[in-house]
Amino acid sequence: HSHSQDEIIVVTSGEMIVGRRTCGRGTMLAIAKDVLYGFETGKGGMQFINFRPSHPTYTSADGSQVIDEGAFYRDVFKAPPPYIEA
Repeated sequence: HSHSQDEIIVVTSGEMIVGRRTCGRGTMLAIAKDVLYGFETGKGGMQFINFRPSHPTYTSADGSQVIDEGAFYRDVFKAPPPYIEA
C-alpha cells in the first residue's frame, strides 16, 4: 500500500517486520509519500503511532482501493480524542 503524504511511524511496543528487518520498540521509520510498502507484526503483536502532515489517502498496492483516511477515521471514531486537534 502507499499513502499520499510522507509519514513517520514510531513503534511503541512489540515488533514491526518490514521486509527482512525487524523493528522493535522505539524504532522510527520515515516513509516517503507514494512509496509502496507493507509490514507484518511480530509474534507478540505491536502498537505504533503514525504521523502524517495533512489529509492523506490510502492506496492499495494494486491501485484498486483509494480511501480518504481522514473521512474514514472520522467515521470510525465519530469525534477525535480531546488531545488531538480536528
